[in-house]
Amino acid sequence: MSKDALVWQTPGLATAAQAFLLTIGLAGDTSRLGRGIAAVLGVALAYVTCQVMARHRYFRRLDEWQLRRLEMQLELLKISYHGFGPEAEAFAGRTFLATRNSYHTWQAGSGLIGLAHLLILVLVFGWPQVLSGG
Repeated sequence: MSKDALVWQTPGLATAAQAFLLTIGLAGDTSRLGRGIAAVLGVALAYVTCQVMARHRYFRRLDEWQLRRLEMQLELLKISYHGFGPEAEAFAGRTFLATRNSYHTWQAGSGLIGLAHLLILVLVFGWPQVLSGG
């Protein structure tokens, strides 16, 4: 359980850091250099977040595979499978959002934030007047 908590701290902390960098990048009183540095750091942070999340998922899937193998080998109750059947899913109240893959959602969100930082970077050095309001 503590490993799961650490895994989900990654996107939470990264989102807080991204918000901080976006604030710097979009603030009217930040210099062009400051905005550029914040944008570059934001792109790097988006990449690192996606990579760390991918590694977390990779190791979780290896653990799940090993657990399934042990369950079959030792003829144990199969707790590693999520296929509980339609009755259990109806009881749990499965909704559209509950059916979305959290890993893919976080990867897409991190990618979009990275694109926002790239846009700021392009504006800072290509069209600085857009960010200054004039």
